[in-house]
Amino acid sequence: MIQLMRWAKRKHPTRPKVWIRNRYLFKDTRNGKSRLRFGYMGKKQEVIGISYFAETPIVRHKKIAGYKSIYDNDLVYWSERGRALGNRAFSKSILRILRNQNNKCNICNLKFLPGDVIEIDHIVPKASGGANHYGNLQALHGHCHDRKP
Repeated sequence: MIQLMRWAKRKHPTRPKVWIRNRYLFKDTRNGKSRLRFGYMGKKQEVIGISYFAETPIVRHKKIAGYKSIYDNDLVYWSERGRALGNRAFSKSILRILRNQNNKCNICNLKFLPGDVIEIDHIVPKASGGANHYGNLQALHGHCHDRKP
């Protein structure tokens, strides 16, 4: 708190300490506790303050299942963990499509491998009246998508 007050004094060198205290310090009564906070009033009349370390939620990592390997071609599992193979994580919509297809291409029926190009395709094209919902989407290899009739 002392360093923040020093910063505020440097920012407003001609203002008295009482003005700085009234401007940047406020009582926060959230969570049933009354604490003195350092912050300021934002443009939308919301208080923008510095949070305490103790208020940061603890996020535990999910352990890798004992039978999983990075080489077992289970792209859905590794993408959900945030460590997709080939340094790319899939969006939730692509993961949902891959999960529905059992991580296989709909044309060649082969599993997707780590370096494969995965393209999302409409089963009934939009030009023919196909909708843009999950029931009309499929994941294909890049080369399967190119040769699709």
